[in-house]
Amino acid sequence: MRWLAAGHQDFSEDTYRTLAAADNAVLLVDGAKGIEPQTRKLFAVARLRGLPVFTFVNKLDRPALNGFEIIEQLEKEFGLQSYPVTWPIGSGDRFCGVYHRPTNKVLLYTKAGRGKAAASAQYDLDDAALADAVEADLLEQLLEEVELLQILGDEPSAEEIASGRVTPMYFGSAFNNFGVDLFLQSFISLAVSPRPAKATGNPAVLAPLDDAEQDSSGSNNGSSGDASSTTSSSSSSSSSSSS
Repeated sequence: MRWLAAGHQDFSEDTYRTLAAADNAVLLVDGAKGIEPQTRKLFAVARLRGLPVFTFVNKLDRPALNGFEIIEQLEKEFGLQSYPVTWPIGSGDRFCGVYHRPTNKVLLYTKAGRGKAAASAQYDLDDAALADAVEADLLEQLLEEVELLQILGDEPSAEEIASGRVTPMYFGSAFNNFGVDLFLQSFISLAVSPRPAKATGNPAVLAPLDDAEQDSSGSNNGSSGDASSTTSSSSSSSSSSSS
């Protein structure tokens, strides 16, 4: 599976080239800065390619914008409807975990050092033990925001995600490995599988096959053991930047 992570301006030129072979796009948003100029340009190319877009709001370990502000930015800038799969609990030094909507559970994280998996503890949202695990004002804010999230709409269909009309949204801190596990699990289950592709140009650029070419490729592969001139999509992932 080939995917693209777009965001930081230092990598934007490489990112443009990577888009030619990507099957999915991961939009990395700085939780404090929101949408940046290079992100606008890269998103325009991703939309032109018809790629499904997954949004990860990063750097919640620093003081960050409210999640609803990020949702509003995506709607105004790109006309893109968001569906938050996870939701942050606090930000900056008080960022302690995320709420996972599909399971109605709260995951609280403990720092384990950079590059190491963060330890986590799970609670049901209505678990009385949360009152001892989360600061009172953060828990109150979370419960209020969970109610507001219900107004944003139902869980999108696979077709809405694949077409790029709705972006699944996740919150976390890559630095502390908070919320990254839930994002990766969800991405693997929702991302579009690679289409067969043919190599063209010099250097080779993968381009999707049309329906006739796919039918021809399938019949050739089924009738003989000869190598086909068609190149299948690779299973390697390509990430060009980090916000």
